[in-house]
Amino acid sequence: MSKHTSPGTKDILDQLYRIRWVDKYDTFRKIVPGVEDTPEAEKDIIINLVEECCTALIRLYSPKKPPTVAAVRSAILKYMDMVSYAPVCTENRDFGYELCWYIAEKTGISIRKYTETKVYGYWRVEDDRLKEVTKRGKKTKAR
Repeated sequence: MSKHTSPGTKDILDQLYRIRWVDKYDTFRKIVPGVEDTPEAEKDIIINLVEECCTALIRLYSPKKPPTVAAVRSAILKYMDMVSYAPVCTENRDFGYELCWYIAEKTGISIRKYTETKVYGYWRVEDDRLKEVTKRGKKTKAR
C-alpha cells in the first residue's frame, strides 16, 4: 500500500475537503461568540482565507509523496498571518485563527510552538497564558 492511499493521507484529504465545503459560520459559530451577526463582507474574507488554506493543503497532500511537516506547518502559518492582516473585527480574526488551529489539528500538525510568540490579533501566548498586545509590526511587502 503506497503512502498516497494510506488511511492517514486519505482521512486528511477527506477532512480538508469537508472543511472547505461546509458553511463555516454555521458549523463553527460556537467557538467564538458574536460571529453570528458578522457583516457578509467580513464573513467572505475569513471564509475565502480558510478555503484557500484548505486548497493549498489539498495540493500538498494530493501527490503520491506526502508533504513534509514543515511544508504543511508553513502553509497553515501563512494563512494565519493573512488572517491577522485581514480587515475584519476581532471576533472574526479570532474565528479565523481558531479555524486554522482546527485545520492544523486535523492534519496532525502542531503549530503551538510556532504561534506562541507570534502576535495574532490583539493577543499572544506567553508562559501558557494569553497576553494582550497593544502594538504589532507592520506587514512586510514581498519584493
